[in-house]
Amino acid sequence: MRYGFRNRNGKAIVAYWLAAHRSPGGSALSPAYATLLLKNTGIAHPVLVDVTTGELKPLRWKAGTENTLEALPVTDEVMAITDETYFDWPVLPEVPSSLQAKIVLDSVKVIWQGHGGVVLKPRLTR
Repeated sequence: MRYGFRNRNGKAIVAYWLAAHRSPGGSALSPAYATLLLKNTGIAHPVLVDVTTGELKPLRWKAGTENTLEALPVTDEVMAITDETYFDWPVLPEVPSSLQAKIVLDSVKVIWQGHGGVVLKPRLTR
């Protein structure tokens, strides 16, 4: 299965997954690997997004192409392909670990750690 869309700025993202049934709480399927052909997306610098974990991994187009990605993992959980600029960050951040959210009065305090154990500054969000 696949589904493509664009954000308000016109940047493309293509989600894909294997439509398979498993029992609730059952273990995920082992990944298969596939080649994806992405036409007319405008994706120049592809990034693989694991929608479940939030992990981001830079990808490379197949040599000699600007629309074919090889050996992409395919499971029954959603993965996505987009351009590194989709996130509007100058550098893709590392996936945080030890994520915690606590209610503080009328706000939520979010604390996480970057890789290497460095504690990042908490942000208050309303």
